[in-house]
Amino acid sequence: IRTSIDAIRAIRAALSREQAILDVFQRLGKLSADALLRIHRALPPLTDMALSMNMVDWRAECCCLGHVILRRCCHDDLDTISRLANEARLSWTAIDTGWRKVDTGFQMVRMLAVVDRATASELLAETENARRGIRFDADVTAWTYSRILRLAVRAFGGLLQAGVVDSEGLRRLHRLIERIPSSVECVKLWSELALRCSMARRTEDCRGIVVERVKPILERLRASDSIAWQTALVQCA
Repeated sequence: IRTSIDAIRAIRAALSREQAILDVFQRLGKLSADALLRIHRALPPLTDMALSMNMVDWRAECCCLGHVILRRCCHDDLDTISRLANEARLSWTAIDTGWRKVDTGFQMVRMLAVVDRATASELLAETENARRGIRFDADVTAWTYSRILRLAVRAFGGLLQAGVVDSEGLRRLHRLIERIPSSVECVKLWSELALRCSMARRTEDCRGIVVERVKPILERLRASDSIAWQTALVQCA
């Protein structure tokens, strides 16, 4: 375990480092309680890494795994167990992309069922509610929808420049964009639409999209998921 921790520390790319942390936790989660008991004293640096991860869905999974692992082998470290459990739930709540939140939620339910069936049942109910609240539950479906919408935005821009679209048409396009359960994808489309409005000299519409749509999403992502925020900044630049 110490060799793995040293190897993770040597990785400079943030995304690759966090992928390595997730891989280590997933391998540890498959070990027996006896095997975990033999290495548990080497775990604190790894749990600290989990708590400081930037990818919110990976952080949720790693903290949940860390919580379960410590519950299985180290019952006396109640402070760390509590911190990992709280961060796992907070991170899961902060996951912005709907289908990823649902997938991560079900994974966490399976993990928690081993050590805490009551908490697992609570999270299962919340995950089911989250699933009912989204219109897309797979990357491919949402990706296809967002690409179709991007084409629609470009076509809409041409109609704006031709002066054949009214405010109601713009509101209908707003409602279609709002259906996407991913803030990063929404930022990309809102930014594209704002650009098209600007090119059509619809200055007020452009300003309204930036102020009411783009900026609030960026502010929310900056507070909850720094990697998604950086991705969104690139998308709307």
